[in-house]
Amino acid sequence: MWLLGGRVSEFRVGEGGGYIVTDKNNFWIALAPYFFPLYAAILVGAWALAGWIEPAAWEHRRWLFAGLGVTWGFHGTFSVWMIVKGQSDLTSQGTFFSLVVIYLINLALLAALLVAACPDVTWTDFGQRLLHDAWRFSAPVVNQLADWFGG
Repeated sequence: MWLLGGRVSEFRVGEGGGYIVTDKNNFWIALAPYFFPLYAAILVGAWALAGWIEPAAWEHRRWLFAGLGVTWGFHGTFSVWMIVKGQSDLTSQGTFFSLVVIYLINLALLAALLVAACPDVTWTDFGQRLLHDAWRFSAPVVNQLADWFGG
């Protein structure tokens, strides 16, 4: 919220859900809890601090990856749990639009983490493969549309 220039006037978290009152609202703010993995971000920040204090911490990165798996798993299950409860922040932005944004941003973040964690894959490799597979996936549809419309 603060990153988008807004101010939070009230914040409540409880067993059955929570809410936040802000002076601004848009779909980024409304949907942020569903695609920003707060506990994973805290873990990465703590790990970065530990690595700054003790550089040998990076040798034990499997614990970081295990922690990321646990925190991202919690983020995913909690998000699904809140989505099926019919939250107003989803319906206010349009449920279909909200779910597509949540899915795509979570997918992009997860892909970025996996590329960053794998020393054998470069960003260039990932981008080239993504474009190649997107074309292979969409080519039959494009060809069919061209046949229908006389192309």
